[in-house]
Amino acid sequence: MINHELVIASGNEINEKVHESIEESDKEANNIISPLSLFQLFFTDEQLHLIVKNSNIYELVKSRESGQVWTPLTLSELKVWLGLIIYMGVHHINAIEDLWNQDNKIANHEIKRFISLYSFQQIKQFFHISIPGQLHSN
Repeated sequence: MINHELVIASGNEINEKVHESIEESDKEANNIISPLSLFQLFFTDEQLHLIVKNSNIYELVKSRESGQVWTPLTLSELKVWLGLIIYMGVHHINAIEDLWNQDNKIANHEIKRFISLYSFQQIKQFFHISIPGQLHSN
């Protein structure tokens, strides 16, 4: 025989669980994490400072060979550069140079207010995560 009181009690528990789950989902929806907060979960300022340091060291080593002029990379410049790399991954860009193009026939991107094409290319050339010259074992 089926115990109807048990079935009703179980049904009520299920309804309560469903309502709790919906309420929890609503709370989570109101606490949506921003793209920046999500990025910062994976890349702390400490890690980014290390990249800045290693990129500047790498430039010192390589500039002896090339003789190029370099202004030491800063944390804020690195963040702009990384943001642009992500932006280019999200949006279809035919050529990097198009982001700085003055032609009205091509979409006008505000990025040129934050970083020059030359700076972007320099950072791209000298971007270095590990300590330059460090040997890696396989």
